[in-house]
Amino acid sequence: MNKVIIILWTSLIMSQDENIENTIKTKISTGSVGTVTLNEDVYNHFSLYPEISIGKVNIGLDLYLYFNNDGIYTKNWDFSDANSSYKSIIDKIYFLEWGKNSDNFYFRVGSLPSITLGEGILLQNYSNIMQYPQIRKTGLNLKAKISDIYIEFIHSNLKVLEPSIIGLRVSYLLYPKLNMGFTYVTDMDQNMGLTQINNTITTSVVDPISGIALDFVYTISEKVVFYSQFSKLIGEISNEELGSGFVPFGMKSKWDFLDLFVEYRISSKRFIFSYWDRSYDLDRVVVDSENSYYTKESQLDQYGNMSGIYFHSEIHIMNMFDWSISYQNMQGDKKMNKQLESNKSNQNFMTAIKINTSLLPRLNRAEIFYQQNNIENPFKFVPNSSTILGYNIGFEISPEVELFYKGRTTYTMDTITDSFKPNNSIQVETKFTF
Repeated sequence: MNKVIIILWTSLIMSQDENIENTIKTKISTGSVGTVTLNEDVYNHFSLYPEISIGKVNIGLDLYLYFNNDGIYTKNWDFSDANSSYKSIIDKIYFLEWGKNSDNFYFRVGSLPSITLGEGILLQNYSNIMQYPQIRKTGLNLKAKISDIYIEFIHSNLKVLEPSIIGLRVSYLLYPKLNMGFTYVTDMDQNMGLTQINNTITTSVVDPISGIALDFVYTISEKVVFYSQFSKLIGEISNEELGSGFVPFGMKSKWDFLDLFVEYRISSKRFIFSYWDRSYDLDRVVVDSENSYYTKESQLDQYGNMSGIYFHSEIHIMNMFDWSISYQNMQGDKKMNKQLESNKSNQNFMTAIKINTSLLPRLNRAEIFYQQNNIENPFKFVPNSSTILGYNIGFEISPEVELFYKGRTTYTMDTITDSFKPNNSIQVETKFTF
């Protein structure tokens, strides 16, 4: 039976411009009340989300209080020791930014909605908020330019010593139009993900996985870019080394109505492209029975030598809606019934549609999205741990009031039926703006 969590929100948004010696530019506060489920217990909650902009600093806080008939949930307000105090304080930072993403120096602490390192052969569209608000992570994304050297660093969760992702990219401008980049990404212990999805399974086994990548990017013009990239995953499955991937040719082009990315991909055994993707925190480790689990790395053994195409497009259709679509089709050897078989397929598919609501009365926003990775046929909709689908819809009740619906569905393994079950989350939010 599908479990649906309905969160009723009433949000109060107060937007005010201030000018105190040209320092504090904007101040936004948002409040909400509703219910949330934590460890199968239902709590009422009261939350405040103040946002402040001071010069180049942008701060968004997440101040919340959970309570029910048994009293206040105090684990998120624990100041009994230094470690607990650190986690309680940093947990209240939704984001802290310095500068803009395009500046020579920029950082963001807190939520990371979408991060890609380099051309994405290792890490593409990663997000640390896929389990929010049940699991709150405080990440770090830092970018810096020093002369012709570009540096980017990512840490998925500063609240733990062994996060799901630590990544570093260094790129250098070899010639005016040619750039070379090196990327390193690691998950120091995939099994740490067990603590977030199951309280009964523990292990002392440390299971790391890492990856390195090298890319070359040549800029033809502002509209067309060519690139090539190579990657090697570092780890073992049954004493066998992980594999590598190669993109001999890739192209990015941007036009008025179309943004297009195209790659030809080649991979060896035990390798998949964009290993750290948007759903990584969901399929990092999966529990498949009461006392059994498997990591995403362990599933690499089912992939043999493969090759194929990948493309991503963003289409802007007559100012009516934007349609983004990503698709990968790799053909080659794949394990079926514990044996590698030839002429098999490994496909990824992601799509999102966003409607231009200015053309429709009373509709403020409307978008839907769907994703499924590393499956034989994503169009048959056989869910796995990478499957994500959802929608955002907002209706204007009056010029100052919006009714907002937000739906999300992810899939986790049911330990009883040994199959993937949907986890549905629905939020109904009323916003007042003045």
